[in-house]
Amino acid sequence: MVRLLTVIGLAAAAVLIGASATMNYMFASSLGKTPLEGCILGTVSVSVDVLKALLAVFVAKALREGQRGFVIIGGGAFLLFAIGSFVAAAGFASSNRGAVTETRRAAAQILVHAEQDLAQANEKRAALPSHRSSAIIEAAIAALHIDARWKASQGCAAPSTMSQRELWAQAATLRVEFAAAREASRLDDLIIELRKRISVQRHDGGGEVSDPQARLFAQTLGLDETTVQRLLMSMVALMVEVSSALGIYLVTGHEQTSQERPKDHGAGRGGVGGSATAELHTTSDSEVTTANTPVLPDDREVARPRARASIALAKGRSSKPG
Repeated sequence: MVRLLTVIGLAAAAVLIGASATMNYMFASSLGKTPLEGCILGTVSVSVDVLKALLAVFVAKALREGQRGFVIIGGGAFLLFAIGSFVAAAGFASSNRGAVTETRRAAAQILVHAEQDLAQANEKRAALPSHRSSAIIEAAIAALHIDARWKASQGCAAPSTMSQRELWAQAATLRVEFAAAREASRLDDLIIELRKRISVQRHDGGGEVSDPQARLFAQTLGLDETTVQRLLMSMVALMVEVSSALGIYLVTGHEQTSQERPKDHGAGRGGVGGSATAELHTTSDSEVTTANTPVLPDDREVARPRARASIALAKGRSSKPG
């Protein structure tokens, strides 16, 4: 079960490293003057990001083994790589979030202008006089053109009689009504277009807060919204870089600890604990041997009386007459 979780953790760490490397590549490549320079900068940033993740494991191993030189050099390189990756990730996050917020702000401005134009169009449409449709008005005008009075007055250009002047008045009224109908048709089309534009802008985020997350934290913490945006972008970059830098070590660190514990227990058994146990067994065995074996006199104690008897016998022989 632990191995399965370790594999899953390694997969997640690889995904985080890939995400961090992609962010760094996109930001670093945007700094190049030409596509080739951008590709070079992006490749360097990806290599640095991968080395950063590996150095975390190597430095930790060197620290356990007491390699101070490697710890100092590798630790310094790790900090340098981590700072560079953080700067690149912060640049990517800021440009991405800035683009989204600017798009929403532009959509909000377009929405405001569209709503103002819609209100003005509705006002103009309501101010128009009542009229019939353009087709009906055109048919009425055409009917006037075939009237005998129209031809007699040369198209109402010079009406001379009362009847011709009445025809001219009818034609003028129809022209005004026809102009109102055409203006109404134009305003109706404009209103439909403005409503579609407003719908699109609202779908794109217009009419809403450009950055609702920053607005929420700004109102909660009493800070400026711009400051909160910078803090949030830095936090995202820091989270990505820390997880990508320490992901492999955090996933595999427990295995190294578990492999060292049996050695420590074995050393304990062979070391202080083992010697104490050996001494205990040795003492017990000697005690058992002493208890079961009969006590014999020492050879020196037996030899001393014999030596004294031999000396006394030699003296006695020398004292006898020849």
